[in-house]
Amino acid sequence: MAHRSRYGSGSIRPKGEGRWDLRVSAGRDPATGRSRYISRTVRGSKREAEAALAGLLVGVTQGRDLPTTDATVGDLVEQWLDLRRETLSVTT
Repeated sequence: MAHRSRYGSGSIRPKGEGRWDLRVSAGRDPATGRSRYISRTVRGSKREAEAALAGLLVGVTQGRDLPTTDATVGDLVEQWLDLRRETLSVTT
């Protein structure tokens, strides 16, 4: 029998005093077939974290909180460098 989370397709883990790590499954990446997850860190009580997780689950279900870029880290670094090139030192 498969394990079912009490939070549906999401999870909550304590991350320190008053901090909670939320994680929600966002389906599979159509290009790679790998599982995708949305993570958030929230502050407050466990009850507040559960409410935030419920909101995150609704957002993913409705397609609002899904990752929307296919850019690689290299692509993002190049974009950042293009924006900051004027103000960076040569050794950056």
